[in-house]
Amino acid sequence: MISTLTKILLLVATICIGIAQAWQHYSQVEYEKSVHAQTIYNLDLKTGKLQTNEPAARFQQLRNGLGVIGMLAALFALPLLVKDITQRRQHN
Repeated sequence: MISTLTKILLLVATICIGIAQAWQHYSQVEYEKSVHAQTIYNLDLKTGKLQTNEPAARFQQLRNGLGVIGMLAALFALPLLVKDITQRRQHN
């Protein structure tokens, strides 16, 4: 049986990553629908930084934070899931 902690961590990971991805897609589509041109990406080969003509998103830090929280939850949940599965197999 999968433990409650593992289920909660997987749920948090799914929700956070899903919201962050949906939010990113929505904001990109809304920006491209506006009077602005499509986003142009330039990779500065000297510094290695990716630059865009898109103005800084107001909630970009929150979106990035949700993505990080989701990834951390997934990283903690996967070893617990493997442990739960191996314990279940040993028990049977």
